[in-house]
Amino acid sequence: MTENTDRSPWEPENMGHETENLLGEAVLLDEASAACGMKRQYNRIGWALVAVVFVWQALMLLVGLVMSGIELATGLAMVDAYYRYLLLINEAALAVGILVGAQVLRGTACHAPEKRPFSAGHFIILLCICYAAAIAGNLVGNLVLGIWNALTGRSVGSEITEVLTETDPFINLLTAGIMAPVLEELLLRKLIIDRTRIYGERVCILTSATLFALFHMNFSQMFYAFGVGLLLAYLYCRSGKIWLCMLLHAMFNCISGVLGAEILTRFTEIFEPLAGLTEAELVEKLPEIVESHGLFILLAAFYFIVIFAMVIAGIILLIVKAQRFRPEPGAVTLPAKSRRAAILKNPGMIAAAVVFLSFTIYSLFA
Repeated sequence: MTENTDRSPWEPENMGHETENLLGEAVLLDEASAACGMKRQYNRIGWALVAVVFVWQALMLLVGLVMSGIELATGLAMVDAYYRYLLLINEAALAVGILVGAQVLRGTACHAPEKRPFSAGHFIILLCICYAAAIAGNLVGNLVLGIWNALTGRSVGSEITEVLTETDPFINLLTAGIMAPVLEELLLRKLIIDRTRIYGERVCILTSATLFALFHMNFSQMFYAFGVGLLLAYLYCRSGKIWLCMLLHAMFNCISGVLGAEILTRFTEIFEPLAGLTEAELVEKLPEIVESHGLFILLAAFYFIVIFAMVIAGIILLIVKAQRFRPEPGAVTLPAKSRRAAILKNPGMIAAAVVFLSFTIYSLFA
């Protein structure tokens, strides 16, 4: 189906809204009808996300209970196995949840972006900007958690960092590096943007990024996920190729998450034993550390230099490129007040917001 985003010459500027019927013919909608259709669409999206989270979390709980029961009955270390393979179980449960969510969305109108060329240079630019957005988001997330910890006396940190540093690197690569990017892009980009792009790029990109941030359901990831989500949504809208989004997401996760966690683990193993040494003992020990781990330290230094360079480049590129960004209008356009009401004032999106925020708040006390 080809979208016609040009306003008809006879259409009053502040009244009609063009969309298409099943035959691909332009149909003129009044504002009330357009708003009602948008509200229905977002309502279904909200309930689909609720279904995803419910099935996902229910399966995680069920697997945990079953493995605990097996351990009690047999004495086998099933609980240890559950936590050892937690990321794999999590992604498998999420995959089932997404299948259920896709069924909830079945029959809703889709307007997938047109497939267009997207150069390798632009792809690298987006990767650099991803790191700049991630650093900014991390700073905000750490500030929020720091204030929370100071006010409550708790020590809430980055749960995902703890999990990655305690999990086998191969499992990290398989889950955080491959499975998570594929599943999250299918849900938060493909399924969401295809159903909201008709309302314009600005609307669908903000919708996708906001839901992507809330979907992480913790403050340590929420803010940087929003920034990265904006870029991934932009990539899908402008390329029409979901595999490019999966690739960018996978590269970001592998470089910052999987590789970063492995470097952090090795650093802890090398330098943690030095914490209790005196200055004289430290000076005596350093040559031995350099001799034993010199190559790793050099590679780690190179890694941090590359990340730093990408962040600086990303900041500069973001400033330059953001000024040139012009969101494409949708086939259905509504006043801002009508759009906000259609998106927020429906049972599905309200239910999704309650679910996401409940899990997010729970993460502060878990």
